[in-house]
Amino acid sequence: MSNAAISLPRRTLATGLISAVLVTSNPAAAGANYSGKNFSRRDLTKRSFRGANVSAANFNEAKAKGVSFHGANVRAASFVKTQCFRCSFYGSTGDRQTHFDNANLGNADFTGARMRGARFRKAQLGGAKLKGADMSRAFFQEAKLHSANLYGADARATKFHNADLRRANLSGARFSRAILTGADLRGTNLTRTDMRHANLCSVKYDKHTNVNGTDVRGAKCGATFLRNVRRIQAR
Repeated sequence: MSNAAISLPRRTLATGLISAVLVTSNPAAAGANYSGKNFSRRDLTKRSFRGANVSAANFNEAKAKGVSFHGANVRAASFVKTQCFRCSFYGSTGDRQTHFDNANLGNADFTGARMRGARFRKAQLGGAKLKGADMSRAFFQEAKLHSANLYGADARATKFHNADLRRANLSGARFSRAILTGADLRGTNLTRTDMRHANLCSVKYDKHTNVNGTDVRGAKCGATFLRNVRRIQAR
């Protein structure tokens, strides 16, 4: 009887420890397949989808603060209104059916990601890292990208209508044929940014907008934009 009294708590304790390990270590391993899965409105905090296939998965309105999608396949995945502050999409791959509309992606990492044609309408991307990312033909209308780092990013033919790009780093980025009508470029670093044939009409700027080496050949309202920025900087 004394042996039973001792062994039962041991089994219970062991089971509890195993359960705790399974929960906290997260079974989502590199290469795991979650294609088409529904994670909508779920609390995914501390989960990891690193290297996983989450194509066509639904993450709408999920709580995913700090979750890693490093190197993941996010093609056709939906992150509409997802709380994904500090999430990592480093080197991940999306497409025109990948949606981040109205998502909180503040301080998220999209370094080297391939998001050609993806939607980020009204998304919160303040402080996000998009260095070297392929965001060509993507949609950032009314997105908040203040203080974001887009150094060397490919944003050709991307739509930034009324986007907030204050104090963002766009140096060395490719913005040719991009639509920036009404965008806020106050304090934005446009050093050596390629804006050929872009639409720069009605953009906001100030004396801190850095236009050193900015290429606006063929850009709509480009010459006027450069002239006005340099005029206020000379005051």
